[in-house]
Amino acid sequence: MSFLIGSAILAWCAYGLFMPNDHFRFRLVEVPKLLLPVAMIWVGWWWMRGERMQSAVTYGSQIELTLDLNGPDFGTALEREKALDLKHRLEQVLAEGRLGEIDGEEFGDGACTIFIFTNSPTEASSAIQTFFHSEGIERYSLKTSPL
Repeated sequence: MSFLIGSAILAWCAYGLFMPNDHFRFRLVEVPKLLLPVAMIWVGWWWMRGERMQSAVTYGSQIELTLDLNGPDFGTALEREKALDLKHRLEQVLAEGRLGEIDGEEFGDGACTIFIFTNSPTEASSAIQTFFHSEGIERYSLKTSPL
């Protein structure tokens, strides 16, 4: 948004420089006023590039975390809600330790499978086991595979 607004202000100034009118006259003496739109363009460009660079992380392993559900097929609504809440808390634990990120979850066949990408599967598995032990959850399994 910052990039677009800054670009629009610069375009308006360029238009006023070459096509002056009664409502807007841009003079070269007012060049310091261009610092704001230039700064906005810079911030917008930095933000767009930062997002792209951050999403370019590649991982070497995947951990499939499977939680057994009591309900049939997709589990009960309460089980699904608890599994998603657990996933979000686990996501925080993995992010704090910079151990990986959760790609998503899948419900079916009486289980919830959470997919985790990591570069350090041993440390991530240990953190997951510690997390589940602290939550008092025993019905789960971990499967690690290279990507």
